[in-house]
Amino acid sequence: MVNADVSLASVARVYSLAQARPADTLGRLEFWVQALGDKPITAITPDEVDSALAALARRGRMQPVRNGQPKPTGKPLSPTTLTRYAGELGGVYRFARKNLLIPRSFTPPTKGLEVATSPIKSDYISAADRDRLIEVAQVVDRKWGRMCALIEVGFSSGWRAGNLRALRWRDVDLSEGLITAQTSKNGSALSTPISTRAVAALKALPGRQNPDGLVFGNQYGAPFHWRKLWGKVTTLAGLKGCNFHQLRHGAASTLAAAGASQAQLMSHMGHKTLAASRRYLHDDISAKRDLARKVFG
Repeated sequence: MVNADVSLASVARVYSLAQARPADTLGRLEFWVQALGDKPITAITPDEVDSALAALARRGRMQPVRNGQPKPTGKPLSPTTLTRYAGELGGVYRFARKNLLIPRSFTPPTKGLEVATSPIKSDYISAADRDRLIEVAQVVDRKWGRMCALIEVGFSSGWRAGNLRALRWRDVDLSEGLITAQTSKNGSALSTPISTRAVAALKALPGRQNPDGLVFGNQYGAPFHWRKLWGKVTTLAGLKGCNFHQLRHGAASTLAAAGASQAQLMSHMGHKTLAASRRYLHDDISAKRDLARKVFG
């Protein structure tokens, strides 16, 4: 019987035991175990895989240290290396499906994955980046027709991809400019204001008459998987390698730059801990310090 709750770490362990593998392969497996190993293998999302690979690209090459932890070299990983890491995770999923550790019908989060060809320059998508993405999406997204609205809502709300995929029209209040998730990642309900641009983009979408309909679903009312389209839009906008989760970081960074307090950041982003929002406040302080030194010396 298939056990959908089996963890990635458990499957990766069996995968490594089933056949002798070289040290570099085991190293790539260890990366995935550390990044996502505690999650059920069927619960890992494409966005989590993207985020892990983005973190790997930012980390760059590591130098082995005898009897110690490897140290960063400051040099980027090659596109080939990043592809090998992605391929290793794909191999785990193929092994799991072949051996009925996951349902044969399960779509792995590595399907359609496009690996960045260079390290990502920033952890977040800025307002200027958002505008470039919108400009490209207006031309490229002719079939689905919801990418512009998705970008606007994602950037101003800071919502995770999973919450946006599950958003239904009954949870959208266009008169108040508010979207609500009954359950967020931290287990609590989340109500978040969105920008006037996002409201206008949502008003332009069809299907609002059906309160049970998915806001960002496909033509049949089922969830739409936008990874391939997102990859095309980001590439043409000169932001290849940016993953969707960086919209969330962009929302938090933009709020911090505008002077939002830590309490305001936590409320808007749905953070439960101070540590989750502190990184954005630190970024804002650094920017203010740079400006002050530029102006005052």
